[in-house]
Amino acid sequence: MKVDLACVEDALAKSPPAVRLGMIVLALSIAFAMATLAGTSIGRALYYLSH
Repeated sequence: MKVDLACVEDALAKSPPAVRLGMIVLALSIAFAMATLAGTSIGRALYYLSH
């Protein structure tokens, strides 16, 4: 299954602010869960996710 990122970005750009905020909260929750399971700090987990 191939996801067209331009289509996803376009859909998010047209979505209401509440949906965008929900996506941010979901992404931060996943990052927090991954950091907790790995036993590392949130800052280090976000660094590895973003680089």
